[in-house]
Amino acid sequence: MRSAAELVIAALKRGKTNAEALAAAKRVHPHTNMSLPTINWYRNRLRAEGAKVPTEREARRKSSKKAF
Repeated sequence: MRSAAELVIAALKRGKTNAEALAAAKRVHPHTNMSLPTINWYRNRLRAEGAKVPTEREARRKSSKKAF
């Protein structure tokens, strides 16, 4: 089973929003203590390491376009 952190990182790399990444982690690990600031920390760390991860704003914009 993948850890909550691994699930969050994978979701962020797929372009998910912070809320979507947190929901993915909580589906598998319902008792995790992760919060939206934690997810944002992972996003910023990945971006600092050079990963092709969109900003939260870009992810939300892309997610809202899919809804239409």
